[in-house]
Amino acid sequence: MFNITDFNVAKYTTILDRGLSQGMGKQGSQVCIEAAICEALNLPHGDDPGCVAQSVRFFKITLNDASWSSPAARAAGLRGLGLAQLGSLGVVSDEEFTKRLAEKTIRVLIPKLFRQVFPNNPSCLAAAERCENEGTQEAARAARAAASDEYLILSADLALETLRELNSPGVALLEENAK
Repeated sequence: MFNITDFNVAKYTTILDRGLSQGMGKQGSQVCIEAAICEALNLPHGDDPGCVAQSVRFFKITLNDASWSSPAARAAGLRGLGLAQLGSLGVVSDEEFTKRLAEKTIRVLIPKLFRQVFPNNPSCLAAAERCENEGTQEAARAARAAASDEYLILSADLALETLRELNSPGVALLEENAK
């Protein structure tokens, strides 16, 4: 049974000060966030310390293995989450964690991203506001559709620009009929 007082925070800090690896890593060197927990608990090298709710563990493994700018950035970004997850097994409902995290992602992450990437697109800004207000999967799907259209339009515009640069005969026809 996991006892929170058994966790060695100083050892954990020393491990994270080495930076975290993408993937499990090698014990004694850079390791992933879950292997850092195992190492701090003096468990065998692995990615399941046995005291973490599965939904939390899977989320953290996915986040750990994302493309961070550096091992140090990965360690800094996951440091608090690594501690907060301890003892979550049997306490934190996997279903409730997943549900609440999804809603927070819809309400916070999507609007922030859309406002940065699409500051002049009214449909994307409206989708961002809807996500913020509703936090529902339906709002997220609408945001995805708005962003998808924006990226597809941009792709088509880039191809058109390239055809102009390469003097495709159809460009003259397009410009003649655009008047």
